[in-house]
Amino acid sequence: MADAGIIGPHDTSAARQEKAKLRKVLGRLDLVLFTACAILGYDTVAATAEAGAQAITWLAISLVIFLIPYGMLMAELGAAFPVEGGPYEWARMAFVWVTVAIAIMAFKYGKWGPNVGTFVKIAVVVIFTVLFIAFLTKHGHPAGGSHLSDLKPSLNGFLVVIGLLVFLWVGFELSNGAAEEMRNPQRDVPKMIFSAGVICAVVYGLLIVGIILVVPKAGLQNVSGFVDAYNAVAASLHSRLLDVIFGIFLIITLLSSGAVWLEGADRTQAIASLDGAGPKWMGKFTNFGTPIAVNLASGVVGSIFVLVVLLVTKGQLENFFSVMLSLTISTTAVSYFFILPALVRLRKLYPAVERPYRVPGGMAGAWAATIITEAFVVVTAVTLLWPGAINNLFGESYSMQSNWGVSRLFFETVTFGAFIVLVLIGVAFWAIGERNRRRGLLGPEAGEAVAD
Repeated sequence: MADAGIIGPHDTSAARQEKAKLRKVLGRLDLVLFTACAILGYDTVAATAEAGAQAITWLAISLVIFLIPYGMLMAELGAAFPVEGGPYEWARMAFVWVTVAIAIMAFKYGKWGPNVGTFVKIAVVVIFTVLFIAFLTKHGHPAGGSHLSDLKPSLNGFLVVIGLLVFLWVGFELSNGAAEEMRNPQRDVPKMIFSAGVICAVVYGLLIVGIILVVPKAGLQNVSGFVDAYNAVAASLHSRLLDVIFGIFLIITLLSSGAVWLEGADRTQAIASLDGAGPKWMGKFTNFGTPIAVNLASGVVGSIFVLVVLLVTKGQLENFFSVMLSLTISTTAVSYFFILPALVRLRKLYPAVERPYRVPGGMAGAWAATIITEAFVVVTAVTLLWPGAINNLFGESYSMQSNWGVSRLFFETVTFGAFIVLVLIGVAFWAIGERNRRRGLLGPEAGEAVAD
């Protein structure tokens, strides 16, 4: 259950039994590294740089008008309501195999996957920074490169990068999926969000600046992934040893990112299942506090998905990757649409709960943070599920082929088809949970559980 004085979820006996297996092993440094590992995504940075120099401008703007209010919002929720399965519980109260193996481990040991991953990610950006500085020192600014005038923001540039930037920044709430495994969440969560935010802002800034300074404007469209960016900045310093080291580091960053999202999101799904938002078996924790059933289910689904993608694309993954990135970002954005309003709603429902950190400005400040972040989320979902829709509203032309490399029919068949499947799975899970709830196996007990 939650710490003293904290309003906990509507626990059933099954939930209490599973939560008894949790261990408080996450300190502040663990949380900072865990969150930084979750947020830092290098392939998405490379895709953002395709917008040109104004990607730097929009990164800075989004830091101020999205990252800061989003961070403050999550800091208050995470510190005031430190319950396992955090994002699910907040919303409810308000209204592949290597990574799976890491996620299955107890947090006492499994936390080292994200921890090491964050240090490796920092090492990657240090190497990348040294390489692009060496490139500029030797070759100077390339012909056809970006200039200060290219920093001027535009509507088209905003629509190109908005979804990518939101995806780059989100993840502050992920560690709250394991809130009851934190040693002192009320003290550590707000400080963790600040520290992780600073780390990510510096890293993203260095990566995007490096790509923009080294790659000519005409070549930015070809920088579809971080490997392309590395090849560009390391053009004159290539060596087999450096390539091997960098390749190994990139693999570690991918594995650690997968593991950290599994560790956080799977705990949220397990708690949701114990509450009746999924099959009861998905709420099963091991004796060392890991949601084993969801971990294994994630591995099975991930394996099936990889196989289907390989069959559909016949191994030609370049264009399909961008489509899948769009689907991933849009579905992530939809989930935040239901989480973010919890700030305002929980302030009204539970005004007496101790809040070690509060979004400044009273209810007006809370509403402002919620509306601003929700607006970013909505625009993200629209631009990635219906590319060109907003462009057309402002009279700007939009080409699916030039932006995505596929036809609109293919894009929408894949994205909407997958989105509908995900929604149907969610509805099926709810129906199973509702049946178990009616049988008295899951869901709220009579009355509301409030810790003394």
